Amino acid sequence: MPKLKKTSITAKKGVNFIRGIVEENGSVFHKIEQDNDFGIDCIVEFFIGENPANKSIGIQIKSGSSYIIRTNNTAIIPVDDHYDYWVNYSLPVYGIVYNESNAESYWVDIKKYLAQNPDHKNIVYNISRSNTLNATNYRKLFLPIILGKKVGLSLEESISYFQSQNFDEHHIGMSSLFNNFINKEETWDNFIGFIQNKPIDYISGRLIYYIAHIPWHGDIFYLGENINPKISHYGKELISGFDEHMIIKLLSLIDEQTGIMRGSIGESIESIISINKNKKVVLKKIIENNENTETIRIFSAMILAYNDKTEVEFLRKYTSIEIINNIVDFIDKFGEFELYM
Repeated sequence: MPKLKKTSITAKKGVNFIRGIVEENGSVFHKIEQDNDFGIDCIVEFFIGENPANKSIGIQIKSGSSYIIRTNNTAIIPVDDHYDYWVNYSLPVYGIVYNESNAESYWVDIKKYLAQNPDHKNIVYNISRSNTLNATNYRKLFLPIILGKKVGLSLEESISYFQSQNFDEHHIGMSSLFNNFINKEETWDNFIGFIQNKPIDYISGRLIYYIAHIPWHGDIFYLGENINPKISHYGKELISGFDEHMIIKLLSLIDEQTGIMRGSIGESIESIISINKNKKVVLKKIIENNENTETIRIFSAMILAYNDKTEVEFLRKYTSIEIINNIVDFIDKFGEFELYM
């Protein structure tokens, strides 16, 4: 007597779960029948309201507990012989693991994963709030992320994500705070508090770039909601009180090879330091302190000279450092020091 395998039932539940979410939210689910399944179970065509978003993706769906590793809260999708098919597929390809026990699923960008890990036999990825797909998160996270739009987190959710130890959650929260709540004091409290309290390894260039929107600089390209005068003043007050420890931390984030140049993290850091009320005093102390690295002292000298050319007399005491000597020579020759030529 023929039997219906439990694995087939579970697989069908996973497909139906994803179909339900997609169709309930007004997009189109095109199932690929098993005879024609070479590693793609369906194609989802996205709509916003009644209008097509002109975006489709292919999805591989895996269902059942065997694809979830509970000991380290990860999901797993075997690559098998699908590698070439996935990486060369004409549409973006996403993997989804369905967890029947809690009616949730967890997604991963397969093409991105394989580009970063071409030798992996399995796609193994962390389960977090940022890649959980259920009826609530489809419109709040999944659809906006796929379409490159603003996510739909509340202010409280955005702060919670931003403060998360999970890398993806942190970056989604950061983007949500900046894009959706730029004129909330809580956004800037969290941004400034993060760089004050976290080691430099945790501080991303994107966060520094966001904070640089308070002082602004010529290489910021921003088309969102304008920062209102009240919030601009609030942010400047937070930055203006940075002490020597904070200035050194910021200077330590500048890439030694790139330095301070247009479009670099160094430019954003220079703009932040430039509105510090005690910048000249602090920068001089950093230069004077032989315990600071030569690189930190050089970046301090560059910012000091750029903000006030009259400090050349102070810098003459440190011309034993070649680059500081070059700064002094430049000011003597041209009457000023220009960082962004």
